[in-house]
Amino acid sequence: MTGDKDFRDLIVVLDQVDGADKRKKARHALEDLERRLSLLGFDWSMTTGNGLYCVHDIFQTLTDEIAVRGAAPAGVTWHLRRPPISGLEFEMDTRSVPVERTI
Repeated sequence: MTGDKDFRDLIVVLDQVDGADKRKKARHALEDLERRLSLLGFDWSMTTGNGLYCVHDIFQTLTDEIAVRGAAPAGVTWHLRRPPISGLEFEMDTRSVPVERTI
């Protein structure tokens, strides 16, 4: 719950996963991340990693919504798994760290 709303009431095109709906979900997630980055004085060029969580084919969405807006300067790690909220179907996060080590 968030305030007096159930999370499912806030999901963009709930339970829909066709091409146009995936783009709407991606656009909403990207706009929200851009808003949050802006509040911190950042933009996509300053990110060092992006994670995407979706079990559906999102290749077209990656090119149509993510790549064209410069939202993947360091690439995108696609986690082929469902987001933790039922019905969400698409989730994205971003980060910016001065040093990133992978072991």
